Amino acid sequence: MHYFFLIENGHFCDKIVPTLAAAWSAQTFASVLKLCREKGSDSGSFSQLPPDSFLFEIANRSAAGVQPFHRGLWRRLVGEILLSSASEMPEIETPLETFAVMLGEQLAEMRENFSPIQQSIFGSRDLVFGSYYYRPEFAGWNDSTDVQRLANWLSQVQPDQWSADLLTGDDPEDDLLFAQEWFPALVEMYRRAAERDYVVIGEQL
Repeated sequence: MHYFFLIENGHFCDKIVPTLAAAWSAQTFASVLKLCREKGSDSGSFSQLPPDSFLFEIANRSAAGVQPFHRGLWRRLVGEILLSSASEMPEIETPLETFAVMLGEQLAEMRENFSPIQQSIFGSRDLVFGSYYYRPEFAGWNDSTDVQRLANWLSQVQPDQWSADLLTGDDPEDDLLFAQEWFPALVEMYRRAAERDYVVIGEQL
């Protein structure tokens, strides 16, 4: 499953990134106590996380009682902080191969070579907190500049002019209709993100 997290730009860049980077550098979960407690006291954040989340475990302990640092728990915590910080988590189907054919784009394996449609779905940048890369093959993000650029690019695409003649699957007409149905949702998500100054994070789970 592919998920999108739309997070306020200032909160992500000014608070989440430096806090997580500092904790990774110090190799201690004590550095994220304040952030976790803020998330734990937010009813909106609570509703998006399971009651046994590691974030709440940290929030309910003192600095001395926090578990020793562990890479696996760190990755889990990053995911929970992203989830609890999202202002929106739109559910959008992304038939990438069909989109790429309709747009005449080649799909690349390396993020630095991603086409605009790949950047829109998977992110133009790796998620990096200090020296820690969070799931580099499965998660990426677009900062506010990327979001504006991609929102402008997406808005110029005209999916109503796409043709099933370009598709080679078992049912090209259905593939076309599916892509035409969901592409506007991707356009609208980026329009809102640009308008509200959100960063867009994409993660494959």
